[in-house]
Amino acid sequence: MSTYENKNKVGHPVLGIVLAILGIGIAVLFTLLFGVIAGAAAAVLGIVGILLGVGARKGGRGIGAIVTGSVAIVAAIAMMFTSIGAMNLLHRAALDTGKAPVFAECFENPYLGLSSVYFKVAGDEAKMKALTEELETLKNYTATNGTVTVSVSSTTAQTTGL
Repeated sequence: MSTYENKNKVGHPVLGIVLAILGIGIAVLFTLLFGVIAGAAAAVLGIVGILLGVGARKGGRGIGAIVTGSVAIVAAIAMMFTSIGAMNLLHRAALDTGKAPVFAECFENPYLGLSSVYFKVAGDEAKMKALTEELETLKNYTATNGTVTVSVSSTTAQTTGL
């Protein structure tokens, strides 16, 4: 009689880890470009990783998938809020300074990231070139200004040293 008779392999912990790492990568690399859409995709991959890890726990494995899935969810949520805040900050700086009229004109939705601005400008090469220059100007303005005021739910906080 074999000693391996009653040992059932359950779950796919390696697949859970791979999906969770993919979720972390999407959260970090694509959330600023595609906003909430990329953040939601990263969170879903993290949830699937956790579910695969929980399924593998019945076989005595899967803690790595649970941990990396949790990290993917936290990274996705953090990057979604960061993306929305950064887009609102850029829009506010464009309106306040007047240095980026094309960006201010083409900005529609902070939840879709920079892609919403670029999709609105798509096809017009002159506007695309102006938008690229304006984003560089806004980056330099926020870097040299040193103080950025962020308003969240009627609470104002100032950060220095961008």
